Amino acid sequence: MYLQEGKNVEAFLAGRVEHPLDEAKFMREIRGGVGRLRRLLKRTLKSTMEQVRRDQKEKNPSTPKSYFAKNLVADLDEALGSITDIEDGERYDIRFYSAVGTKLDFSGSFDCWVELYDKKKKKVLADVKIDITTNPNKKAPSNLADIVLYFNDNLVDPYAKGQIEPRFFRSFEYKNLIEQSAQIITKRANIRFKI
Repeated sequence: MYLQEGKNVEAFLAGRVEHPLDEAKFMREIRGGVGRLRRLLKRTLKSTMEQVRRDQKEKNPSTPKSYFAKNLVADLDEALGSITDIEDGERYDIRFYSAVGTKLDFSGSFDCWVELYDKKKKKVLADVKIDITTNPNKKAPSNLADIVLYFNDNLVDPYAKGQIEPRFFRSFEYKNLIEQSAQIITKRANIRFKI
């Protein structure tokens, strides 16, 4: 029940990559199944994420077009204490990437991630991997995900051509996502932000 709805919700919220994999063909190729793929991804996570970055449809991850991603980046930026107010000016970026339709998604790892990017050093300081689900019984962390976001499909406005209901951005799940993401990024990046 959750699988097909979940795939649609993931694509709706996070978007899709430029070159998605053929899931059935991919699963036949790895013969060892999802468990083998998960073990492999743990060893090659960095390079797999880099490939997914290159395959993004949206070419500017700092200003995503998806309604969910755009709100997530803006709210996370605000939660981190307005990172553009740091002494060095606009040194840091919050970036959003979709992993829907990739090895990361098919392995049940995560569907998208946000990262704190240091423009001066040209490197990622921290990231938060998010698994989007319509299954209320799924718990975090799921394999490689840091956070599991439960999205109830009744939060999609049926009259606004697939827009997310504004109440979603006031929901406990969304507020918790922002709070947990900010905590993880702050801890992993080991940076003090002006608040």
